[in-house]
Amino acid sequence: MKKTLIALAVLAASGASFAQSTVSLTGKFGVAYQQGLGAEAGKKGKANVAVTDGDWNIAAVEDLGGGLKAGANMALRLRGRENVSAVTTQAAANAADQKYGQSAYSEVGRDATVYVSGAFGTLTAGSVEAGNGITGNGWGGANVSLPTDVNNGGVLSANAYGNLLQYTSPDISGLRVSLIRMDSIGTVGVKPTTIALTGNETDQGVNATVISLTYANGPLTAAFDSTSFGGNTSYTGTSSDRTRTRVSAAYDFGAVKVGFGQEDNKGTASTGTYDGKQTTFGLSVPVGALRVGAIYARNTESAVIGAANAVAKATGFSADYSFSKRTVLNMSTAKISRDDLTDGANFNKEGQQYRVRLMHSF
Repeated sequence: MKKTLIALAVLAASGASFAQSTVSLTGKFGVAYQQGLGAEAGKKGKANVAVTDGDWNIAAVEDLGGGLKAGANMALRLRGRENVSAVTTQAAANAADQKYGQSAYSEVGRDATVYVSGAFGTLTAGSVEAGNGITGNGWGGANVSLPTDVNNGGVLSANAYGNLLQYTSPDISGLRVSLIRMDSIGTVGVKPTTIALTGNETDQGVNATVISLTYANGPLTAAFDSTSFGGNTSYTGTSSDRTRTRVSAAYDFGAVKVGFGQEDNKGTASTGTYDGKQTTFGLSVPVGALRVGAIYARNTESAVIGAANAVAKATGFSADYSFSKRTVLNMSTAKISRDDLTDGANFNKEGQQYRVRLMHSF
């Protein structure tokens, strides 16, 4: 018995000496009273109470020794008692980008990545949602959150989903360089027809090669990236020749934070040839526990809007009241307008909307 206890103690001590892994759980949940744009042309959106946010984020980190670390980050969407009706037809599955029979609104996985980091930098791989690249700095700290996002297809380009391989250099006085490859953009939700035809999950979709520079030092943050797109979302379509350049910056003066961002695409898309630019400005002002902000966004890229010589624009305002570092009440409003549409007939694409949201993070 004594030998057994000694052996267990040795094993416990040995395990403790190698226990260099940590796992953390963070998340957020938000509910709002809101009125967005209509779900279809000619129909105005109705005011309603809605769950807007709900995510768990699991982060695991292991110290490999010698200055090396490895880890994984995984997120899960949890939005309460949502509509869980199943997708019952293949057409509906394709439209919802879901597997046949899966609920279009069920709890689903979000970003998931694995990485290794050290003195050489960080190598990351996984499946992610890549957000609009010019609003993080370009909105200058303004937190405009709405049912139809200005920065996710409402006016500016929509977010992209894809499989990621990324190298990021070490921080050099605030400067980082990243080399990124994204595959299967827009086809992360695997369709049964895709697997049946090719036997794999990444045969379709646009791919992107990105060179990115970011700078963050003191009151100044800035970003620049150049992207070349290839591939196509159909088997017989012509490969994309689109290129994209994005630049943005923000400066915090203390009393006010200001930002600017611009995106310029060249080449062709399924809706036509890119011509024009996307531009946004923003600012925010802290007043005690309150931070107020304003944004302006403008898009003249014909291949995004779908019409030549057309302009889509939005003006928005926000106010964040922080009860604490974790609990925030956000009030946002914005008006989206497009001069290529008949006024009063396209409520799903333009109009006034608002949201009052209570969010708690942990």
